[in-house]
Amino acid sequence: MPSLRCYLRISICSKLIFGVGVFVAGYLLSTSTLRGQVTPDEQQQPAAQEQAKHSIPWDKLTDTAKTKLRSVISDTTVFHRLKTQQFECDPSVYIHLVRHPEILTNIWELMGVTQLRIERTAPFSIRIHDGQYTKSTLELVYGTPNLHIFHCEGTYKGMVIPTVSTGRAIIIIRSKYDHAEVMPPATKVPTVKHQMDIFLQIDNAANQLLVKTLSYFFMKTADANFAETTQFIGQIDKIVHNNPAGMTRLADRLIRVQPAIRQQFGVLVRNANTNRVRLASTIQDQPSTTRK
Repeated sequence: MPSLRCYLRISICSKLIFGVGVFVAGYLLSTSTLRGQVTPDEQQQPAAQEQAKHSIPWDKLTDTAKTKLRSVISDTTVFHRLKTQQFECDPSVYIHLVRHPEILTNIWELMGVTQLRIERTAPFSIRIHDGQYTKSTLELVYGTPNLHIFHCEGTYKGMVIPTVSTGRAIIIIRSKYDHAEVMPPATKVPTVKHQMDIFLQIDNAANQLLVKTLSYFFMKTADANFAETTQFIGQIDKIVHNNPAGMTRLADRLIRVQPAIRQQFGVLVRNANTNRVRLASTIQDQPSTTRK
């Protein structure tokens, strides 16, 4: 599927979602860098952090989930809010991809662009290994179409950090859905607008050498790569619309995805294409009006 290849540089966003160990390799450096030079966006981060805390529906969480989230929030090493992204995508397909990231990584694997491996260990939990330095677990502790909250825990040991580093993270993804008019021809397409907040807790974060070694890279690339990954999902949506049979065949090849999840993805692909065609036909059949 060559039309996807240009969007498949392995991004910081995917690393953010898939492992605390990689979070370490992104986030810590930002702390020391921003002490010397604070940007307008970063000046707004404390307010954003409080807003993110209040967005968590504590009364709807299990006791276990509350304990995990409060442990990270009470001792957060770094908080960061990524810039809002908007793109065309069927909401059902989007939600399925957010809740089952192994679909994306298996597509990347088929295209030969990643060694990342994801194993689903429970309906809401996965185990991740990046093939090199990172091992982590990711659990969906709360999920609605508009709000997904993940708890992540993992370790990192590699060339940059020779000793084992451990940490935890809370990942909050807020999503809104709408339709945008596209010309020509006059039609409306489903759109998604989403934003990601991350609370990161690193054990032994007082190690200033570690902090100085790792931060600048993330702060320069996180937002750009979040946009890049968003663009990749949008490209999947284009293929769902233009070549649903091809996307369905690709879904059948995702052998690292559990059969039920893989089959549901195929169903959602077909439904998304049917809904897009129906919406386009409805709009084209509407009589045109002229404002007087």
